[in-house]
Amino acid sequence: MVPGGAPPSLEQIELLHETRLVVIALIAVLSVLICLLTLGLQHSAEETARAALAEARMSEIIENFTDTLFSFTPDGVIYKYDKAHLFSLAEENIYFTKGKEIVTIPYLGWNIRPYICYDIRFPVFNRNRINNNSFDYDVLVYVSNWPTKRYNHWKHLLIARAIENQTYVIGVNRVGTDGNGFEYMGGTMCIDPVGNVILEGTQDENVYFVKTNYDNLVKIRQKLPFSKDWDDFDIK
Repeated sequence: MVPGGAPPSLEQIELLHETRLVVIALIAVLSVLICLLTLGLQHSAEETARAALAEARMSEIIENFTDTLFSFTPDGVIYKYDKAHLFSLAEENIYFTKGKEIVTIPYLGWNIRPYICYDIRFPVFNRNRINNNSFDYDVLVYVSNWPTKRYNHWKHLLIARAIENQTYVIGVNRVGTDGNGFEYMGGTMCIDPVGNVILEGTQDENVYFVKTNYDNLVKIRQKLPFSKDWDDFDIK
C-alpha cells in the first residue's frame, strides 16, 4: 500500500513485483490441479502434465499495470485474464488498471473460468450462465493472496461459489509472510459442485493431487436442475 495517494517509488514497485513472485510459484500448484481435472478423460499423465501452465503477474501494458493471469496450452494457445475487481483497501485501484474481459479456457472437454483473489467476493460477476443449453463453465479457479485473518471468508466464499454455480471450484492461495508483515496460511482447496471440500491444503508449500469427475458434474446438474430458475441479468 502506498499511503497518501503519493506516486509509488521504484522500491515500492519492486516490492509489488516481489510479492507477485510468490503467486507465480503458487501457479505451479494451480497447473497441477487443473491438469488433474482431465484424469478421467483417458489422457496419459505425461500429456496432462504439459497442459494449462499458468502464470499470474503484473503486466505493464503501455503506461498501465494490470494484475494478469496467463494460461498456456500444449498446442500454443495463450489465454490472458486481467483482474477485474481491484482491491481498493490496498489502493490497487490507484495503481492498477481494471480488467474488462471475462475469459473461459476450453481444455479437454472442460470449460475453465479463471479469476484472481478479490474477484471471489462478487457473486454476480462470478455467476454461471446457460447459453445454448450449456453451462458457461465447469470449473472456477481463483489464484489468491488471501490473508490468514480472513481465512474463514476464503473457505466459505469458495464453497458458496461452488454451490450457487453448480461447478467445481479450485482456490490456490499463497503461504508465508509478505514484505508488509501480512501472514498467509495457504488453504489451497478444491470444492465439488454441491459444496463438499475435496481438498483443504495446509499452510506449508506443497503440491496437491485431486481427482474430479465430469460425468458426476453432469449428473448433479441433472438431478438438481436449479439453473432453470436462475435469474437473467446483465453486468454493466
